[in-house]
Amino acid sequence: MVTLIGLCHDEKWRDIALSEVNSSFRSLLARFTPEPAAFRDMMRHTNTIISGSTALYFLHRQPCTWTPGDTDIIVAPAHFDTTLRFIMALPGAVITYDSRNVPAGLYQAIGATLDRLVKITTDMGAFDVMMSREISPYHPITHYWTTLVMNALTADFFVCAYPTLTYSHRGAIQSHSSRPVPLQKYINRGFTFFTVGGQPDLHSSCATTIACSRRHRYFGDDNCLVFPIIDGSPPLDMANTQPLNFNISSAWQLGGRPCSNINCFIPIPRVALTMIVNGGWQAGLRLIEE
Repeated sequence: MVTLIGLCHDEKWRDIALSEVNSSFRSLLARFTPEPAAFRDMMRHTNTIISGSTALYFLHRQPCTWTPGDTDIIVAPAHFDTTLRFIMALPGAVITYDSRNVPAGLYQAIGATLDRLVKITTDMGAFDVMMSREISPYHPITHYWTTLVMNALTADFFVCAYPTLTYSHRGAIQSHSSRPVPLQKYINRGFTFFTVGGQPDLHSSCATTIACSRRHRYFGDDNCLVFPIIDGSPPLDMANTQPLNFNISSAWQLGGRPCSNINCFIPIPRVALTMIVNGGWQAGLRLIEE
């Protein structure tokens, strides 16, 4: 997939590469729905996003020796019921867990980022359908346990918060997470991890990196990869194309562990909030060395 994204910037190969990226997205949807086009339309009209290991798999699909176990779906509160009804209409759909029907605190994910979690199995796979606590469906992603899975698939765009790390099969572990993390599962899939921060070095100066605990980030900033998935073959101006509802975004500061130098050795709090991006998100390949 990385190769295809690169080819989209070559005028000679752009149409072929964009068509292949779109075909890859259809193939991904076909893994868990009998009607990929209808599922994609539902995502577009409800601003539903796919995140977690499924979005990561899309980026690393070829070559990829593993497949995601379930599909993480995130929806803003206004559209949650619509998305839930659509998925429940899939063949063989059965609810195996609903956080609304269990005592508070039984499932640790219900807290700062989610108002509801519904687990569904169908004849073709399994879904975790999550209602964001904020109007932005990207908000829960800012609390994921590692930068490796801070990615999202919309109906028309792929978003990667830490592209350089993700392309190199590396992830920073967010030290604020109190939940058990599936670390070994991802190590077995060929990924490596590190934790931001460490003991302060009295002789070093601050050299801010993309994964710095103090850095302010948001989905759609210049450090993200925001790439269009074109449905069909219309002309594409990659410098000016904007996705639906991308003026609503989520910002974060990783917080937690301090940096490893004297200027930044005091721990800072975790911050995540919904924001309006003036002018919307710009589509295109933007890679910043981290």
